[in-house]
Order: sequence, then structure tokens, then C-alpha cells
Amino acid sequence: MAGRPRAWRAVGTIMRTCRSPSVPCHRVVGSGGRLGGYSDPILKRRLLQDEGVIVGPGTIRGFAAVRWMPRDECSDKPSD
Repeated sequence: MAGRPRAWRAVGTIMRTCRSPSVPCHRVVGSGGRLGGYSDPILKRRLLQDEGVIVGPGTIRGFAAVRWMPRDECSDKPSD
């Protein structure tokens, strides 16, 4: 669902029910780099900072440089 701006409700439902420690739920952030919801916002901030992400008061600084972008599906197709 990443890269689909209108999928926020589906992402929220999945993250709310996910209890597996193997899923990095702290990496899910709102549009524009807002930290969004998390059971422990201070822990979310610390986990992101531990990964080298610069976190401001409520947003990720330099979000455009660290956000996930979908791969351009057309780039893998051979040219005619």
C-alpha cells in the first residue's frame, strides 16, 4: 500500500492488529513526514533516530530524501 495516498485506513487497520516484533511498524509515517500514530510516540521517535532518521518536533526532516518510493514499473520493460 506504500505509495498509495488514499490507503491510509487500510494501513492503519493492518498496523493496529499487527503484533509481530518482526514487522517494523515504527517506519509507517504520515504524509509529508508526520510521525502519525504509534502506541508509544517517544519510542517511535527513538527507533527512527537509531536508524539515522532526523526527527523534528512532529515530522521527519528531509523526508523526501528518506521516504520509500515505488519502483517505476516501466523502467524494467525492455525498449522496443
